[in-house]
Amino acid sequence: DIESGVIGTVGLGAIEDASDDTGVSRKVFIVHGHDEQLRFQVSEFVTSLGLEPVVLANEPNLGRTIIEKFEGESQVGYAVILATPDDVAFLSSTFDDAESIDDLGDPEHRARQNVIFEWGYFAGTLGRQGVALVYQEPVRLPGDLQGLVYFGYKESFEEVQWKLVREFKAAGLPVKI
Repeated sequence: DIESGVIGTVGLGAIEDASDDTGVSRKVFIVHGHDEQLRFQVSEFVTSLGLEPVVLANEPNLGRTIIEKFEGESQVGYAVILATPDDVAFLSSTFDDAESIDDLGDPEHRARQNVIFEWGYFAGTLGRQGVALVYQEPVRLPGDLQGLVYFGYKESFEEVQWKLVREFKAAGLPVKI
């Protein structure tokens, strides 16, 4: 509408309708760190179930900031959080007395900070029943998030993929097997 000064708007998150007849969204947001192979594998698995994976890196920017893009694409029915050992951390107190890296003690393997942030975001917006964490051992999980659904694996995502199907079904997603 040129008279009001609005030439057009882009509906953030309003791409095509991805709901079934019951109105339940078929979209599953996949939160990930640096493991691109796992991200692809989970995305393909979600697609094979007749659901629509949403991977932020695969969505158009449309001139949005990262948080605008995240908020716009997060209108989903479920979120799968992939916590992989991308970061290594040491207690800061060990640095004071350390003379070498060997003096720092055992490192903790952690997921990327964005993964933890987005996990909390989706737990808050979708509720705990709409979020599942898939983590690769030896990732250390934050203690205050222990009440959420999570599945650990050692070697391969296949170790836990059918547990996700159970969670999708319980959340009312229109899973096709």
